[in-house]
Amino acid sequence: MNWEQFITIFLTAIITAGASNYFSYIKEHKVRTSKYTERVLTELYVPIFKLILSRTNPHDGFEGLDDDDVTGLVDLFSKNPELFDPELEQIINSYYEISYINWKYDEHENFYECDKKLLNYINGAFHKTRKSLGLPNDYKYSSSIYSIYNKIKTNYRHKRKMKRLKKKMKRKKS
Repeated sequence: MNWEQFITIFLTAIITAGASNYFSYIKEHKVRTSKYTERVLTELYVPIFKLILSRTNPHDGFEGLDDDDVTGLVDLFSKNPELFDPELEQIINSYYEISYINWKYDEHENFYECDKKLLNYINGAFHKTRKSLGLPNDYKYSSSIYSIYNKIKTNYRHKRKMKRLKKKMKRKKS
């Protein structure tokens, strides 16, 4: 065995070991990511999706959430804060503020269908997550164009509603 053969065998072993290590890392990363995505789907999006479906009337559409529903969402957040992304956390906190304002001024009303921010977010996130896991999904909700359009539309509506609530609070205080 001469030096050329030895160097060739040595380099082949190092390259093979490096490639094997790299590809096993990629595989483990995909498995960990899919387990986390599966956990987010089962522990976060499915319960919220069921809540929204229970508040959806086939004839009238989304009827809104009441104070008990918002309390349930806050409880879900307090149990699994690591699963929530900042946008969903912001939506739930804004609903909790509205719920608190309603409680403080003894007004018990639903968050009516004019505020579909949570509905649109959960529809998009639920179907995108299902798509990433290879499960059946609705393409309309998992496309990026749908989510951008709904963000623009619902942010405008949400800002309008918050302005009305702040005005209402100022009137009640005086």
